[in-house]
Amino acid sequence: MSATKWFLITNTENLKYYFDCNMIVERQAFTGNSYLCDIQFQRPKGYITICSQSNLSEALELAVSEDSNLDACIAEIELKLLSSNAVHVRNSHGLYELPSLDQIDDYDIDEILLPAPLPIGAIKNVILKDSKTSGRLKSEFERQFGEFPTKFFLNNSKLFNQKKQPITSAGFVSDMYVSGNNLQGISEITIDYQKAFAFGGALSLAYYQTKNGRLSCHLFKQLIDYDYGESNNKHLSALKCWATGSECLNDLDIFFNRILDITASEGDFGTIQHDLLNAFEHKEGIPEAYLKVSGLAKRLRQIVERTYEDDLDTYFAKLISHYENEEAGSSKPYLLISMVFIRDHIETALKFYHEDFSEEDYFLIATFYGLFRGVKRTPQVIRSVSGLREWVSHQMVSLLHRRTGDRLELIKGPGQPPLLFDKFIKDSINPKAQDNLQQFVSYIGLDEGDVLSWVLNTKDEYIVKGNAIKFSSRPKLTAQVDYENLEHMMQIATIKDAKELFNFNKVLSIFK
Repeated sequence: MSATKWFLITNTENLKYYFDCNMIVERQAFTGNSYLCDIQFQRPKGYITICSQSNLSEALELAVSEDSNLDACIAEIELKLLSSNAVHVRNSHGLYELPSLDQIDDYDIDEILLPAPLPIGAIKNVILKDSKTSGRLKSEFERQFGEFPTKFFLNNSKLFNQKKQPITSAGFVSDMYVSGNNLQGISEITIDYQKAFAFGGALSLAYYQTKNGRLSCHLFKQLIDYDYGESNNKHLSALKCWATGSECLNDLDIFFNRILDITASEGDFGTIQHDLLNAFEHKEGIPEAYLKVSGLAKRLRQIVERTYEDDLDTYFAKLISHYENEEAGSSKPYLLISMVFIRDHIETALKFYHEDFSEEDYFLIATFYGLFRGVKRTPQVIRSVSGLREWVSHQMVSLLHRRTGDRLELIKGPGQPPLLFDKFIKDSINPKAQDNLQQFVSYIGLDEGDVLSWVLNTKDEYIVKGNAIKFSSRPKLTAQVDYENLEHMMQIATIKDAKELFNFNKVLSIFK
């Protein structure tokens, strides 16, 4: 890949929006008046423009053209993470098309138009004009998005003062495909970002919920499985069906698609509740197998109007008992719907505890809220989990490019953050791992004797003398995890009794 450095030029406000979206996006992804003019405004929709070091001045001027108080910024992009065919490139001679991104070293190029979006991890560093501006931006970003690498925010005034260098004619010969002399020669691509934002939110909250145990880890693996057909869990499959835009295979898929179309279209919970109740009461778009939701709507309206006489514990106990008596698992869609009328914030939804909720219920609640609230509303303590931002961004971008014709391929993705119950919380004979387990149990505030037991395995004879035991060969001491008890107590500690959301970074630091 190219040794030449390539830069994305924008202003700090647009850059914040990229990190809020968890992707490098173009203007179609911006809402309302959030987009502030930069070079993307003069380029076709559906593309991200990156510039060579010799061609920064025009883009820097455009980045602050809408408001002189804006701060321009330069983000270095790591092209080695990307692969793309039929790449559009420009210089002062015109617009060209290369068969591959790998060929950009062979020609003098001012800028490359990459298919949007790009993963947030493609940003190697962010460069500001002076140390004061870079320091301020670093503080803002770490407060909003969590920690960043030490040398992520830099300052380099020379880049901001560099004038455009003339392009030579070398390299531009007949083997390049000339697509035209102006940008109108490129067909714009319409991108619907909503599902990617939803999928990013679901991945983030679902990862958070893997703290609950082995089943949650298993469900998480089903959620991220690239085979978007039926999974072992029909309710998770229905949620994933909507997020990925897959074909509905049954009435449950259709039902969840209808619910998520409503919940994801509005930001205000009051409007969401109103639209859901109208759809349920008038049976609009509801498949026949789920028309009984109109009966549930009566109770939900009472909750909205504060005329429901029982408490919430009783409400869910009755709901679960009623539907589970009809068919195992049939309460779950109605439980998720009810949560929309019970909790209007992600944080309070994740901390809502009920003794009849199963581990599967908690996982589905997190996935459901993640889908209709989206990645931009993911709580900071979750989105700042070490490595999660980059990994989720990669998954979001991959989803969008699969839906828009695989115009860009991500050839090197970040590793997935570890799942506690897969990698760390397991039986072990390793002394260091045993120490970590003990420290983890202490951090959670549990009694070690309730969740860990110690088993001594000997191969040969041993002699007991008073308080001493003499072994003929080294014995093995195994720390054994009482999984069921730990999973139950984790839910108590991190949901029912939690004042704040679970901090993954503190726990992951224990197991380093």
